[in-house]
Amino acid sequence: MTNSVRRSNGLRGVTSKRKRKRINDNFGDKVDFLVEREKLPEDLAPVLRKLHDYRNETYHRDQHRVEVIRPAVLIYFDAACTVLDHYEPGVLIGDGRLGPELARFQDSFPSRQNPSRSPTVLRSS
Repeated sequence: MTNSVRRSNGLRGVTSKRKRKRINDNFGDKVDFLVEREKLPEDLAPVLRKLHDYRNETYHRDQHRVEVIRPAVLIYFDAACTVLDHYEPGVLIGDGRLGPELARFQDSFPSRQNPSRSPTVLRSS
């Protein structure tokens, strides 16, 4: 584990508001957090940081390294495949109600039914 990645003292599930803000505001802190939580392999962290630096040059400073674009895209593709390979879907906890963004597409919400047995009915626009 790198020096920049710090483990909490037994409070692995607790993230302070200050740290959450840093994670939200800084890509490197996001990467460190995911490595710390073993959601990303450690050896991928410097690759993601460097690719993010190239991205920032292009998007924020309008600097284009033409000779780097193709290799960077190929490395990004490999990194994305690695991230997806390590992805573990989480569990969403809710009260079973759809928010208004999704509810408008359904006539009714079948509660806890097997989706293969009861097809979702969509309203036509």
